[in-house]
Amino acid sequence: MGAVLLIGLGASNLAVVDFLTAAGVERFMLFDDRRDPATAATARARGIEVVDPADGLPPDASLVVPSPGVRRDHPVVRAARARLLNVRTEMAIAVDHWDGPLVAITGTNGKTTVTTLVTAMLQESGQRAVAAGNIGVPMLSVVGGGYDTIVAEVSSFQLDWLPEISPTVATWLNFAEDHIDWHGSVDAYRQAKAKLWSAMDYETSFAIVNADDPVVLDEARWVDAPRSEYSIESNGRGWCWDRSRDLLLGPGREPLIARSEMPRGLPIDVSNALAATATAFYAGATIEACVEVLRRFRGLPHRLERVTEIGGATYFDDSKSTTPASTLAACAAFPSVVLIAGGQNKGMDLTKLRDAAPTLRAVVAMGEAGPEVASALAGAVPVSLVESMEEAVDAARAVAEPGDTVLLSPACTSWDRYRSYAERGEHFASLVRALAPPADRGGALR
Repeated sequence: MGAVLLIGLGASNLAVVDFLTAAGVERFMLFDDRRDPATAATARARGIEVVDPADGLPPDASLVVPSPGVRRDHPVVRAARARLLNVRTEMAIAVDHWDGPLVAITGTNGKTTVTTLVTAMLQESGQRAVAAGNIGVPMLSVVGGGYDTIVAEVSSFQLDWLPEISPTVATWLNFAEDHIDWHGSVDAYRQAKAKLWSAMDYETSFAIVNADDPVVLDEARWVDAPRSEYSIESNGRGWCWDRSRDLLLGPGREPLIARSEMPRGLPIDVSNALAATATAFYAGATIEACVEVLRRFRGLPHRLERVTEIGGATYFDDSKSTTPASTLAACAAFPSVVLIAGGQNKGMDLTKLRDAAPTLRAVVAMGEAGPEVASALAGAVPVSLVESMEEAVDAARAVAEPGDTVLLSPACTSWDRYRSYAERGEHFASLVRALAPPADRGGALR
């Protein structure tokens, strides 16, 4: 292999460098559109030559590796295609070199939670399973690591770049408008997600379908492999929630676990639990192991994470919600919500937040998209417009009453003020805890 040209140098492409260096590749070059000095320093420390994007595609490049967030219409990618060069992402290279069971999980919301649960369920069953992909661990970094199964969280960006794949188990959790600024349209985003199931093999693959989501259910019609459905709305066949007895059921209506046995039992938790159990079961986990994991799983940070209680109102950090759909799902979990929303909009239609009006008692709109949030909800619910998180917490506390849920669920990214949704959530939680009575600070995460 000749020189490898990297477009971007995040964790995924650093994993490419490590993997291909071990395979004997000696020369790497880097295009960094941002021309970031820290990235250039990291590259040079790794022996990677930094080349100027203005100079175009280097003539000696033989493989081009875009970071997952690089669009297909990037000039260097177009030039590489024109020269018939191989263009592969980190995950595509990993798939090429992995010959064991692959569990792939996608969806607009809930991917990380379900990926975490499935991995734990397989491990509880005795498998050497590892979570990788969009969850933060490059898949290529675990290939060759002696694992039995890779559980991959797969984003729409990663799917868009992948050739056709046929995972052992492929789970599509849900679909809502997202990443339109990257994909260009809702249809393009949907097509990227649908690639998860586009090459399923009848003999070796299994699809897990959310029967409550009309888009997922519609795309499942084209799956050429066995499939299993789960639902929290329909108490019928497949994996479901029997609300009359408050039990989670498996196929054949066998009881799995009572909702009261789970540390947190919001509807979204029940849906994620059914999706994860179905996925893990068809990947070889035992039901007993799945139930044991559900009994002890308390959720992930910044995903409907309880912070504390102040004056009879309970504060929740849902900073990971960066779409209207995820914010609507969070609001639906509570009867009376003071919502803190806003940040940087990524091309979403924020007027959809009006659907949450029946559960909203007040809204605090903040950040770059604050005016857009306020406009979207004008006339439907009282709205306060603020600039900072400090002002948002103060405004929410001023209107919150006993029994309310004060919910940070922004429906927008954090990039206007913060480096990540985690930093945003931690700032919110620290401000809230500072306001709580001393005995309540550090509130239970449940």
